[in-house]
Order: sequence, then C-alpha cells, then structure tokens
Amino acid sequence: MPEFPFASGLLGDLVSRESHTPHGERAIAEYIAQLAKRWNLGVVNVHEYPDDAPFADLDPPPLNVTIDINSENIAKPGEILEFGHFDSIDPATHYPPEYQGDPYQLILDRNDRDIAHGLKSADMAAGIVSMLLAAWQIKEHRSAMRHSVRILLVGGEEGQSHGIYAALDSHNNLAAGARAAISTDIEVGTQIDDVPLICIGRPGRIGLRLIVKGKGMHVGKACGAHPTELVAYREAAVKLALHDITFPQREEEHFRALMPKTAAVARDWRPGNPEKRTEVTQQNMSVPGAATIDIDVVNGNPALSSADIIDIIREGIDRKLREFGITSANVFEFRGESGRRTPHLKPYLEHPDHTWVKTVAECMSSTTGVRPMIKAGKGTADEGAVVHGMGIPTVILPPICEGEHTADECVRISSIERNARTLAALPFLEGPLTHVEPSA
Repeated sequence: MPEFPFASGLLGDLVSRESHTPHGERAIAEYIAQLAKRWNLGVVNVHEYPDDAPFADLDPPPLNVTIDINSENIAKPGEILEFGHFDSIDPATHYPPEYQGDPYQLILDRNDRDIAHGLKSADMAAGIVSMLLAAWQIKEHRSAMRHSVRILLVGGEEGQSHGIYAALDSHNNLAAGARAAISTDIEVGTQIDDVPLICIGRPGRIGLRLIVKGKGMHVGKACGAHPTELVAYREAAVKLALHDITFPQREEEHFRALMPKTAAVARDWRPGNPEKRTEVTQQNMSVPGAATIDIDVVNGNPALSSADIIDIIREGIDRKLREFGITSANVFEFRGESGRRTPHLKPYLEHPDHTWVKTVAECMSSTTGVRPMIKAGKGTADEGAVVHGMGIPTVILPPICEGEHTADECVRISSIERNARTLAALPFLEGPLTHVEPSA
C-alpha cells in the first residue's frame, strides 16, 4: 500500500490546482473530498449551498466539504471544529506583469529546503495540509478520542466569505454542536523566520463606496474655476480625512493591549461615472463632476455597528472639507459596497486566559516542544463569522509564512507539520474545552 503523502507532496498537489474561479473552487473541493475518502481520513461529505444562500447561483454550484473524525466513525458534528478555505487569489490580478514563473508549481527554496514557494502555498493550502496530516495521524487511534472533530473546508473566503456563511445556514448548520473552533488560516504580514503563533482574534471589515461630487465642466472653464468647486480637490480632502479619523476602542484591557485599532483607508478611486468605474476617459477635454472612492474600514471594536462607523466617517470628512474651505452641501454620499451580498465580517477577540486558548497553546508546547506567541491577528478572514454565528471560542493556528497575495508567497513546511501534530493531539486531551478562567 502506498504511503500517505508528505506535507510537501500534499502542498504541491493543492498548489497545482487553480482555485480562484467557480470551476476551480468546485474542482479542488472535489479533489480534497476524494483524497480524504481514499485514505479513510474520516466520514467525508460534500455540501452544496442552500438554494437561498448568497452565491448559490454560481455556475457550477459551489461546494463545502466536511470530514468527521470520531470514535464511532460516523457522520456527526464534532465538538472541535477545524476549519479553513480552499479558494485562492487570481494570480493574473495579483502578480506583477513581469512575473515569468509558473504560480501553480511548488518550488522549494534553493537555500532552505524547508521553505516552499507557490500560489496559495501559505493562504491557505498550508492550513489544509495541516488538517489532513492530523486526520491521518489520528486514524489508527480513533477509538481513544476524547473529543470528536469536524473538519470544515469552504470556498469564497478571498471574496465575500460566502462559503462560511453557507456552511452556517440556519437550516443546515455544518458547525452545529461544536464547542470550540480552530482555524488554520494565515496571519497577515508575518515573516518566514517568525516564531510560531496562536492568534486569538481578528479585526472585522466593512467596505463602503463613497461618491464625491463637484462641478463637471470643460477643462478650459476649469482653469479659471475656484478649486473648491472641482471634484479632484474635494476628492483629495476626503482621502486626507480618512487618515485623521479616529474610532472609539473597547474599554477592556485585553482589547486595548492586543486588538488593532479601527481605521479607514481609501482602497481604490477614480473619476467618472460611479456606476461605470472602468471608464476613466475624459472625453471632449472635460473635467468630471463625480468620483468614486472605495473605502475599507478595518474594525477592531465589535460594539461599532455599520451605522456608527458611517456616522464617524461622515463627521470626519465634514471637518476636513471645512478645513479645505469647502462648505457646499451634499459634497459626498455613501453607498453600499458594490456587489456585496453577504454580511460584513465583525471583529472578535478571545481573552488570553480562556481555557481554549491555553489548551491549544499548551498542546503545541507539549507535543512539539515549542511555546507559541499569543497575539491578535491583523487581517480579516472567516473566523469572525464562526464566533458571532456560533458563539464558540475560536483560535487561529497559522503556518509560518510570508508574501501572501503576492508572487513572493512562501511557507515553512516544518510549521505545517508542527501544526498538524498539535491538531492531532487535541482530540485526546482530557478536561473541558471551554470556559473562562480568572486571570492570575
């Protein structure tokens, strides 16, 4: 009988598969399900989205995958929910034009064979490999499991997280019964030589579209117009305002010490018809009368609603416009994020003294000899949907990696294996998974 693939082999198989289109996402979901069935990693099921779920109408229909691992070897929700996503970014839009390599080929670093390069090698093929390796390590010892496990793999995370929302649908909740959750997604902005991490929270994200209005006119007339009438001047004031806006923080000490502060940034902008933003031409030597600014708000305070955030941004922009001498009414208006069909992600942060946080950290330390650093994550991902949808404690066990969403993406293979050993040990631990213990 052939041996189960090594971490690098599994990683290479996942990297080689395109997974940024509906066809690619469905194909890689089917590949993972078939691999898990072939190696008897658990009870495997694929799940189409509920008919009324956002993006259920994609062609072909999207899939989520579950692998149930328990002593009875039956399909049932797990006490421990391990989860992640199998979709990826599109290299055509994220890699530079001069890139000459093959993003779908896993390449080991010449100077350090523990480092592997390739599209989604870190985000998040590495996390999937950790879960599959852990399932293989558990396989011969299922009868001794103290806690059942469900692996939940979803698509759509790189877009609007539609996979996790479909998985948490009230009529067929694939996470029902879970008492604690662990994600193996990445932490954003890490370096390949960083220490192992456990992240205990993430900011949320709200996307907004802002339409800035001025006077459209012939460029000849614009040369003599007052600058405060022109949309370019007003647009500049709005973008500068975003940098100066501050948002209230949570009062709890661990939020202030660990959670990134809420901030707004202009992600994209251009002049012209807001509904046809690809048309940037200025025909007949004219100055446009409107501009579109797409804003990302990285939210570190779960008490802030979308309405609260919009009000704070509105007040900050109004102040900046007055500083610029712009006193006209109705200079800008808010619209929802273009194409948004799922809820915006909310932030969350577990207490560092929570039993689940300490359990995972101690499990890594005892099984691998490495004590992880505990911190809040910086990027946004699916974990907030699980925390707020299920009300269960959730931590993140990221690989050591760098360069996510770029042509320089790479991951440390030994970190994948270390995380797998941690995941494999958790179901055999005695004692409770959840409740908050008092701080020392």
